[in-house]
Amino acid sequence: MKKKIIILMAAICAICAAGCANGKTESQTGTLALGTTTTTSAAAQTTTTIEAAETQVFTSGTATPKHDENYNPITDEPTAVEGGLRDKAKISYRGVEFNVGDKAADVIAKLGDQSKPSTKSQPCIPGAGELEYFYYTDLYICVSQFGQITDIGFSSFEYPDSIAATVSGIKLGITQAECKAILGEPDEDYGGYFIFKDGGYSISVIFAEDEDKATSISIGDMDLPL
Repeated sequence: MKKKIIILMAAICAICAAGCANGKTESQTGTLALGTTTTTSAAAQTTTTIEAAETQVFTSGTATPKHDENYNPITDEPTAVEGGLRDKAKISYRGVEFNVGDKAADVIAKLGDQSKPSTKSQPCIPGAGELEYFYYTDLYICVSQFGQITDIGFSSFEYPDSIAATVSGIKLGITQAECKAILGEPDEDYGGYFIFKDGGYSISVIFAEDEDKATSISIGDMDLPL
């Protein structure tokens, strides 16, 4: 009798175990009325969420470009410019392109308001006339008595947030390698102080001692009359 009871209990346990196994499977993969199977496990939901997030990241659209105060787009990539040093060192600012040697009145009229009143100084050169300096938010322009631009400059000390740059991409913050990639090897290299020359025309780029970033840029022409 005991033997029969034991056999009966074993059979009941086997049936219960089978029922539990079936219940576990159904909780993971339930069947819909039309025979379509849907996965409801936590792992599958996580995978779907991740895939959706990745899709959103890559299809979120183009980022809004940065602009200067006159809504000229600011790009981080230098523009490839054909020609010599004078062509590559031309300044692009407030939608105006200009260079040393240009007629100052035309450039100043296009640039608009200055950040402060202009000043005049007498250079220590025999026979030279007064030089007038015009100051803008991101750079200064020096003009001779003959009305020509003789010097253009900007530094991180005077203009820490300057967005001024040459048409080829020379600007504050570039590295020595980036500068050489645009202008080639400097004619004079004083260890973090580059001078590129074309006759009397030159562009000087000074880099910080503690980090490889340009902190001062100036463009001038020694052949222009003062």
